[in-house]
Amino acid sequence: MDSNDVNPTLGNSPRFVDYRVASAHYDELGRGAIPHHWQQVLEHFAITTDPGNPEDRRQDMLVRNLDVVRPSRLDPIPFVLSDADWQQIESGLMQRAGLLNAVVADLYRVRSLLSPNGLPPALVFSNPKFLLPPHDYKAPRTEFLQLIAFDLGRSPDGQWRVLADWSEAPQGLGICLENRIASAQALPELFAELSINRLANFFDAFATHLQKLGDLCRPDGITVMLSSGPEQAGYFEHTYLGQYFGFPVVEGGDLTVRGNRVWLKTLEGLKPVNALYRLIPSRACDALQLDPRSLDGVAGLTEIARQGW
Repeated sequence: MDSNDVNPTLGNSPRFVDYRVASAHYDELGRGAIPHHWQQVLEHFAITTDPGNPEDRRQDMLVRNLDVVRPSRLDPIPFVLSDADWQQIESGLMQRAGLLNAVVADLYRVRSLLSPNGLPPALVFSNPKFLLPPHDYKAPRTEFLQLIAFDLGRSPDGQWRVLADWSEAPQGLGICLENRIASAQALPELFAELSINRLANFFDAFATHLQKLGDLCRPDGITVMLSSGPEQAGYFEHTYLGQYFGFPVVEGGDLTVRGNRVWLKTLEGLKPVNALYRLIPSRACDALQLDPRSLDGVAGLTEIARQGW
């Protein structure tokens, strides 16, 4: 098909009669028959998508209200993945995450990768993202990367590709959760019809995992989320996640290091912290050992981490 071809199958629906396919890109719906996992979605919108439809007005209102407080927009038509695609993606990303964690663990501990047959030392030490002070950091359960984000895309042949890795305080969890909740509220009938994997299982497991990691270090503290505050573009997401997890969202000035421990300042006095979910760049975490210009971190945090928290 050239860029002006209309998909004949989609064209049978009046709602998609003008749908056109760009031949230079992989198109989920423009390769002949509609994939099975897309059929119910398209049928739903072909029947209900009408500017006068109450469901459409409800969805538009939700999207507009959300866009007042965040920079990204929510596509009114959800993107659907088949079970086979998701299983392939899940397996591949788990393998990739394990590899990235192993690389970081090696570079900050034994550095066996820096060898004549491995990575050139100059490649690592000249990188401004590589930080010398955290050397020999002993991560609980050897988990150096608790959260990694990946940018995905399809190549023209339909294969999934990783376009970028994000391990430096990756953003997007709150937006992802908010999108799912908004879509479920706007499209309750569609969500009831489809067999959709729930995101709540991941978020609950992630929060529990952070708490368990903290308990391994010090069982008598709380978990907090370290943000740079309302001036940061992602602060809305931070507070949204904090409310969902039940973790206080704090700034560097809310914390202090005393007696080889991190404490949260409250009106009732200092409360011990046993886990800190960082939402700021690594270099900004500690003005004492990392970036003296940073006002977002906690002086002494690096040394506390090196001691095993």
